[in-house]
Amino acid sequence: MTPPEPYACSDAWPWPVKVLTLGSLELYKHDQPVMFPSRVQRKPLGLLTTLIAFGGRRVREQRLIDALWADAPGDKGRFALTTAIHRLRRLLGDDAAILRQDSEVSVNTQVAWVDAMALQTLLERAEAMRSQDTMDWDRFRDVVTSITRLHRGPFLADNDGAPYAVRTRKTLETRVLAQIMRLGQHLEPSDPAAASELYEQARNLDPCSEDACRHVLPEVGPRRRSRPRVRLVPGKPRRGTRRHAVARNAGCLATTAVRRGVTRKHKLNEQPVS
Repeated sequence: MTPPEPYACSDAWPWPVKVLTLGSLELYKHDQPVMFPSRVQRKPLGLLTTLIAFGGRRVREQRLIDALWADAPGDKGRFALTTAIHRLRRLLGDDAAILRQDSEVSVNTQVAWVDAMALQTLLERAEAMRSQDTMDWDRFRDVVTSITRLHRGPFLADNDGAPYAVRTRKTLETRVLAQIMRLGQHLEPSDPAAASELYEQARNLDPCSEDACRHVLPEVGPRRRSRPRVRLVPGKPRRGTRRHAVARNAGCLATTAVRRGVTRKHKLNEQPVS
């Protein structure tokens, strides 16, 4: 059977292979989870996650070699890539799941469904709806709902060591957050309850987002944050003391020049009056 779209965004279709990367890495063959052996095949899985992080479509072989076998001399990197592709196809149970042609490697979207690639398809749809005059907000709301349902966690949350995974994770979170906030700001005048729920989702996605946090509780006005009162005393506080902890947490450890000035003033005050 052929998927109903060039790349359907629903995992309800009976895909031969499913790869989940939003959250922890999970593989399914015909809806049955792939149970890894005791010795996990790191290189095939590393190739799969790297390929997906680079977009999953028409990724140059040399880019994969540089990411996974940077220290391999001569043609050993290309030979290692060939071996890893063969092992990955065997792991997925379908040779057609991974395509290799014209020095490029791709995930076959007619055979394998990848949640991160489906998410990027949805984000591209949402980002294409930019004209406010002809904006179909009902359709946009459906797309954003699908985005939030699909984004069940950070990209490869259990893989913090690979720079490519961190970059892709941050990029996806930023794009998802932008569409959630865009829909929330549109719904706020007419449906504040739905907008508040979207703002809460945005805050959970990125607790450090000032825009999301500002919209979670719109009835609370901006408050002036009182700065901790730190009394500068002569000399440098000793480590382990309460003075040192307060000064360090407040970010107010005096610079060398300031400390010298305070110490000099203190010494002048200690001189006896003649």
